[in-house]
Amino acid sequence: MDDKSRISTEELNEVEEVPHKNKVVKFFKKKIKKCRKFIFKVCGFIISCFFAAFTKVNENQVLFLSDVRATMGGNLGCVYDYIKDKGFDIIIEFKPDRREKRSILHKIRLTKEIETSRYILLDDMSQSIAQMYVRKGQDIVQLWHGPGAFKRIGYSRPDALGKRRLLTGHRNYTKAIQSSKEIEWIHVEGFGMEKMGVVKATGFPRTDCLFDEDYKKEVTKKFYEDYPEIKGKKVILFAPTYRGSSIPKAHYDFDLIDWDNLYETLKDDYVFIVKWHPGVYNNIAIGKLETPDFDKYKGFIYDLSASRDLNDILIVCDMLITDYSTSIFDFSILHKPVIYFVPDLDDYLDGRGLYVPFEKDVYGAVAKNYKQLLKAIKEENMCEDLRADFYRYHMGACDGHSTEKTCKWIFGNRV
Repeated sequence: MDDKSRISTEELNEVEEVPHKNKVVKFFKKKIKKCRKFIFKVCGFIISCFFAAFTKVNENQVLFLSDVRATMGGNLGCVYDYIKDKGFDIIIEFKPDRREKRSILHKIRLTKEIETSRYILLDDMSQSIAQMYVRKGQDIVQLWHGPGAFKRIGYSRPDALGKRRLLTGHRNYTKAIQSSKEIEWIHVEGFGMEKMGVVKATGFPRTDCLFDEDYKKEVTKKFYEDYPEIKGKKVILFAPTYRGSSIPKAHYDFDLIDWDNLYETLKDDYVFIVKWHPGVYNNIAIGKLETPDFDKYKGFIYDLSASRDLNDILIVCDMLITDYSTSIFDFSILHKPVIYFVPDLDDYLDGRGLYVPFEKDVYGAVAKNYKQLLKAIKEENMCEDLRADFYRYHMGACDGHSTEKTCKWIFGNRV
């Protein structure tokens, strides 16, 4: 071996030390980050206590709070529309993604708004609630975003012990709504609310529009005005939930579907609307995930992920393809075929976990690979016997009047 190819002892030691140094740096960075989060959390609670001590609760103030939406909609939107002319002092605090940071001044202002609001309404978890000092007479109401009993949530999740610090905000809720009397216990358990009576089956406000024939006609008319080329074809909605341990890590295996074959097989009679979960869509938007090139399938595949209101698309579509998404509950109202595309069923059951036995509870065809998916699309099995039982158990309180029932339970005779 010549001199140029030799590595000296000193150089060899340097090479060996690099991984060790990287591990040490990574370890201390992790510890510093954890310590910083703890300090911010303590400071947040101290500021909450300060406002609790030196301010009064405004009995007229309603705070709509979300860390995962940019615009009003869903259950929050329905409640907002119902009370906006009732004389309340309404504050709206939204941000589209948990990773988006509020400035320090904004956080202080939000803390004051939380501590002075008589009613705080949410439709997902918020760390701001985990840090608050709950005052006597305040109502922190979790309207949640998904009806029914499907994916395990909060303290019901198999990995809940490892996420206990993140889940502490759930325990501050004073009320929560559910879509059926039979499954009120799920939010009691999942949110750590400890006793029945704090969860009420008012139904989900956002489902009211699915009972409104005039609204459905208007949505359908508007859709075909926007996409006249679709008229005459069957509309398939593909709306899977995300994979990953948390929303910031949300992803989906886009290769599970043979997009070229799907196009060639179905393009003459169908159109395919894609609606990614908001967590997946956000990661696509920031360049963290890369989707297939749907421009190749123009006129067949429409990516409508930027449209927040899933229910409007459910109204228009002729068939839903999903997996473990709670969209199946809203869709059960519309009496149309659903297909569960679940190639990773066994892995999902071992990970996130479900409240009910999957294949015994679902009301549609189950496809575990792409070939089965194509077959199920063409068969359009309605599974009538399962559908009625599914609806009664999961959605029994949804009757077209859920917004009114929810608002009267929260606000009493003020509405």
